[in-house]
Amino acid sequence: MRNVIIKIIIIVYFAFFNLNDASCFVEAENYKLISFDNKECSVSLELDLVKEYIKVILDDNEVLYINGFMGLEQKVNILNNKFLELRIKTRGGSGIAMRRFILICISDNKLVKAIDIISMISSEFKESYVPCIDSLKQYDEKSIYSLTFTIKQKGNGFKLIAVESEKVQSKMDPSKNHDTKDLLQFNFDMNMKIFYNHIEGLSGVFTIDSDDGNPTFNHQFREGEYPTIKLKKGKYYYIDHVWYINDSKDHLTKFSNTCD
Repeated sequence: MRNVIIKIIIIVYFAFFNLNDASCFVEAENYKLISFDNKECSVSLELDLVKEYIKVILDDNEVLYINGFMGLEQKVNILNNKFLELRIKTRGGSGIAMRRFILICISDNKLVKAIDIISMISSEFKESYVPCIDSLKQYDEKSIYSLTFTIKQKGNGFKLIAVESEKVQSKMDPSKNHDTKDLLQFNFDMNMKIFYNHIEGLSGVFTIDSDDGNPTFNHQFREGEYPTIKLKKGKYYYIDHVWYINDSKDHLTKFSNTCD
């Protein structure tokens, strides 16, 4: 009986300890931004590694979430006094590392994601699960795709310059090997407060998933045109104040501003 009581005490102790320890994974920081209405604003960030989101707080009535947060790639920066820059780690799957680049600004007392894209995909595979290939150690493939950004200001306008790099090394199929760099430029829409490099239409039925846990659904697009970010690794559409990635044919994933 005494041993049972001791075990219960230990379990309760560690449960309490782990609950307190989990709170250590929530960090809060404050930052100053100048809104596009030329007001100085205080923005709070809550970084929650347990719930895997960043909570961006302007005030009690204006909160924005970033889901899929797995840690910071680098410290949070303020660019040109207007943009909160977040470079974060996000879930990429087995053998794949992914990073995300987000700029947040303020207009009319609203938080706006000026851009929200996957900025790095790195993979390395040494097994093909084909025994005859693996036994000869022929399969060895690695690749890295990345974007590096610079923001430029001219008067009240902004441009985002990106270097888009891709490198593939394959032992099994050397014809796939390449190492490229391209220069991209993104314009800034002063009305919507977003960066984009194309305007493109969407037509037809698309299946839409959301990173906030909401159910998958189908939506009929009827040839509407939307601000678009066109990259080697996918397209991003800005639809009704939210960014979506067109990650496969007739499929969109929503980078939601909310959390379930």
